[in-house]
Amino acid sequence: MLETTYWGNSVQSYLVAAGVLVVILLAVRVARAIIVKRVGRIAQRTSTRLDDTLVGMVNATKMWLTTLIALYAASLFLVLPAELTAKIHTAAVIALLVQIGVWSTAAIVDTVKRLREKKVADGDTAGIGILSMMGFFARMLAWAILILLILDNLGVDVTALVAGLGIGGIAIALAVQNVLQDLFASISIMLDRPFEIGDTISVDAMVGTVQNIGVKTTRVRSLDGEELVFANADLLKSRIRNMKRMQERRVVFVLGVAYDTPVDVVEKLPDLLTELIQREEHVRLDRSHFRGFGESSLDMELAYFVTTPDYRVFMDLQQRFNLELLRRLEQLGVSIAFPSRTVYMAPVPPTDDQSRDDHSRDDNARRPGRDTDRA
Repeated sequence: MLETTYWGNSVQSYLVAAGVLVVILLAVRVARAIIVKRVGRIAQRTSTRLDDTLVGMVNATKMWLTTLIALYAASLFLVLPAELTAKIHTAAVIALLVQIGVWSTAAIVDTVKRLREKKVADGDTAGIGILSMMGFFARMLAWAILILLILDNLGVDVTALVAGLGIGGIAIALAVQNVLQDLFASISIMLDRPFEIGDTISVDAMVGTVQNIGVKTTRVRSLDGEELVFANADLLKSRIRNMKRMQERRVVFVLGVAYDTPVDVVEKLPDLLTELIQREEHVRLDRSHFRGFGESSLDMELAYFVTTPDYRVFMDLQQRFNLELLRRLEQLGVSIAFPSRTVYMAPVPPTDDQSRDDHSRDDNARRPGRDTDRA
């Protein structure tokens, strides 16, 4: 009975092909279960997430795609028409490519999810939207390549299609080049991290706290309360100062006193400034000098470092220093200079021409009287 032939194949050949089909399906199912179970246990005990990604990829194996591949393996034990064999081979190749796409999608999704969770755990929410966007484009690219391979196996000439897509891509890139500039700028911000959400930054004359870093724009809440929106490309072209990453603050204080201040008092002022600033905490003195002669004042210059970046600490320190300085200057009788100018008016002696003009005017003034006397 096993030698009985139906459609060009014996019963024994059909049984062998069926056995191969069943064995492949059972082997794939058992292997998937074992890998997911055992590797999953190992993944829970390790700090790396690569094994978790592997488990996710294996778990994403589709049995209906595996069935198509198993059918092709089973058909190798049968004598089939060439046209049918070619169709089964094409179906198996397409199934394998689709399964690769499913594995790629699972790996990309798991990687993006892992990076997002890491950022959230570290308290860094910058670039989460960009990560999702990059994952989306990575999936699109993977499936685009697989679809081209599938079309090629179906007998479609993909050369013209690829050329058309290339020209169309160039046209689209030229049309949305500003958007692409902002997109790549946002990726650069995420990778280089010149600032993060919550950082206080200064851009040109504007200061504020970063609230959101998007695909196209970055939003900053200014000190006055309004929202400032910067295009990412324009933001990277600007000079950015990140206040949050300041380790210490250098302060240069200039005091101008009146020119009538006695020399012995002027000589004491640098030491006075040094004494007052060294009383404060979180301060490291740099220097204190009589700097020079200003337009309206004798200038003293004090340079020091505030060893904390907290702006309120700096302002409280500066306030105490200023008040105490005013009290000491009042005790010394020193007045703070203000812009002023003294103008001296000097008489100008007349010139010879002006003297002749004055004599002519005198003669003309006397001439009518002489004419009257003569009459």
